[in-house]
Amino acid sequence: MVKPKHIEWFYRGARTLRAVARERGFEDAFPSDEDWYLCPLCVDVLLTVEEFATEQLSVEHVPPEALGGNELVLTCKRCNNDAGRHFDAEARKQQRLRQFLSGNSQQSETATFTVGDIATRVEIHLAGQTGMFLMGVPKINNPADLERMEEHMRMLSETRSTDFRFTVTPQLRYFADRARVSWIRTAYLAAVALFGWKYILQPALQPIREQLMNPSAITLPLLSVYDPNGDTGRHEIWAIKQPTEHRSLLVISGQQGVFLPVPNDPLDFRGFGGWPQHGAGARDLGVS
Repeated sequence: MVKPKHIEWFYRGARTLRAVARERGFEDAFPSDEDWYLCPLCVDVLLTVEEFATEQLSVEHVPPEALGGNELVLTCKRCNNDAGRHFDAEARKQQRLRQFLSGNSQQSETATFTVGDIATRVEIHLAGQTGMFLMGVPKINNPADLERMEEHMRMLSETRSTDFRFTVTPQLRYFADRARVSWIRTAYLAAVALFGWKYILQPALQPIREQLMNPSAITLPLLSVYDPNGDTGRHEIWAIKQPTEHRSLLVISGQQGVFLPVPNDPLDFRGFGGWPQHGAGARDLGVS
């Protein structure tokens, strides 16, 4: 549902885009004098306010809605949908598995439980913060395998043997590189909302846009960090000023941090001399 604030975002973005285009000499790229909005992700699609009705103009949640994000910026429908399918779904699976392994999940997970040469599919249920119990699921197992596993475990229990090894392999899989790109995309959109067109049209940010258009090959350097002890409700942007070789923006979204070029800085991704591990010496820009 289109809300008044979405309309306001459109006109604010369209007018500042027109001003930047006039300043940089590409105003003649607009098809007409009416208000046009440029998708900040692909920078390839110009949209009018009527595209809300056709759903070609979409409202982005930052971070993604499935990760607890809020409405923040407008993009084209294609970029929104493609990101959800290629990147955000992987970030959601990554978060789900992290929550489960840290004991902060209410749902069970399916896994393969292997002892010796016997493997069965099980459901893992958490028991408090540090315990878990496994349940064999008949409908997803060969009955013979379940019988063998039960007999083997009974034998180990009766003999009180400790001379065995087992493995538990979660069935939930995700592509870590694509999950990482999802968080880079979140940081990019947060920067769009704060700094606007002058910032995102910098050549230094072109590699991010190219990556978002090409999910099949992950080419970006390691721009993100994960803090398992981070505050999940924290959403800020910091400016890292010193040392000079670490000069960057640090976009914090809960437990994730992403480094981006600072506005109007000649350094690009290849110019950064490594990634700072904390916000010492930074100035909080107050994005929440």
